[in-house]
Amino acid sequence: MKVALVHDWLDSRIGGAEEVFLTIAKLYPEADVFTLLYNKKVYGARLTGRRIHVSYLRFFPKFFRKKLALLLPFIKSAVRSHDLSGYDLVISDSSAWSKNIRVPEGTMHICYCHSPARMIWDSWPGYLDQFSIARNKLIRFYLIWLVSKLRLWDFYASEGVDHFIANSHYIAARIKKFYGREAKVIYPPVQQPKSVSDQSQSAYWLVLSTLARYKNIDVAIKAFIRSGRRLVVAGDGAARSELEQLAQGHDNVEIIGRVDDVQKWQLLSGAQALLFANIEDFGITPVEANMAGRPVVALRGGGVRESMVEAKTAIFFDELAVEAINQAVSAADKTKWDKTVLRKHAARFAEEKFTKELQRYIREKCAQ
Repeated sequence: MKVALVHDWLDSRIGGAEEVFLTIAKLYPEADVFTLLYNKKVYGARLTGRRIHVSYLRFFPKFFRKKLALLLPFIKSAVRSHDLSGYDLVISDSSAWSKNIRVPEGTMHICYCHSPARMIWDSWPGYLDQFSIARNKLIRFYLIWLVSKLRLWDFYASEGVDHFIANSHYIAARIKKFYGREAKVIYPPVQQPKSVSDQSQSAYWLVLSTLARYKNIDVAIKAFIRSGRRLVVAGDGAARSELEQLAQGHDNVEIIGRVDDVQKWQLLSGAQALLFANIEDFGITPVEANMAGRPVVALRGGGVRESMVEAKTAIFFDELAVEAINQAVSAADKTKWDKTVLRKHAARFAEEKFTKELQRYIREKCAQ
């Protein structure tokens, strides 16, 4: 079969969704790739020899491409500009728009969905407040009108997907809610390191995350400021300066910025536990913590309820509040964790298991 692979954006750092896409790409080494934006410096080594089809958004000025609010008026036409004539199978890996690509009649379209586009569905209208340009009343009115149009397009364009795969039962329920479609659940692969050191744990707790407001890292910092325990925050993002101001004057809270892969595993294997204070579609980092032999303290909700087992791999807290976090941290501190159990649990999400399930599902659907 002639196969096309589609992903929303391949122009910034490689995150969880991108790792899934690159894993799928390894299964189809001769498949062409379609995306809205592409950064060869970041992805070139992982997509060597591919034909990469990039939308006309690549011609926009760099400052324009970095502002989603400015790109919104062009999203629909950019997605629809790709020509998939002549392909037998299209696999879209979508967190927002790639599933809406137009596929010719007779071509199978399977979508691995990380989430329906949050900004236009369940995160709306709160998402609007993240755009500084939305403070202008006229622009705000225009964005509200535009998103209402995108929401209709997103709903009807989803009918072009023959089969949905969700990365968790949590996302399968959201696909059902917003698109009225059933989805097969195949958990995403979690990249396993070549080796994980068995270093003794240090007296710090770890947040490993993009530093964005919706990640709720500010609440975690406030909890540790109150408790006096040591917290290390690794990552970078738009909220970094705000978080640094919050932590200023508190020596037990350290924000160290972005770390590479080696540093990440060193931090995970040396931590008391990973702190996870936000609702995610699946949550790959908690599984990585288990791979490193460390437990997780997590906000109960989203995909983490499926990827973690309470009291065996994680301690949950039910309220996003300082006291709730500190109580959960204390409970985790008193629990005796078994590294063998933690790592065995994490092995459920190995890449080999994912690829076998995905290939089996695609073969079944293409044979029908």
